[in-house]
Amino acid sequence: MLNLTHAVISVLAWRVVGLALGFAFRDIAENFIASMLLGVRRPFQIGDFITVAGKSGSVLSLNTRATLLITPEGTTSRIPNAVIYKETLVNASATRAVWGRST
Repeated sequence: MLNLTHAVISVLAWRVVGLALGFAFRDIAENFIASMLLGVRRPFQIGDFITVAGKSGSVLSLNTRATLLITPEGTTSRIPNAVIYKETLVNASATRAVWGRST
């Protein structure tokens, strides 16, 4: 009986550990997938001026976890890629490029 109880507790402990790791790596996986989708869709390029999630600035870099912006004030802002993918994105540079080509 004691061995059975020990086995059940061991299985439950491993499930709890697995659940905790799943929650811990959820954000990492979400940001990685979002960075791949942003890379495919390319809603902005390095140097474009974008506004997303209340932050505005020129794109400095896009990596597997976040996008780095430099604001007009000269500060940097790191926005998780999952936020960029889910939120409304305004790319002011793309708008100027479209209008520049049509005239």
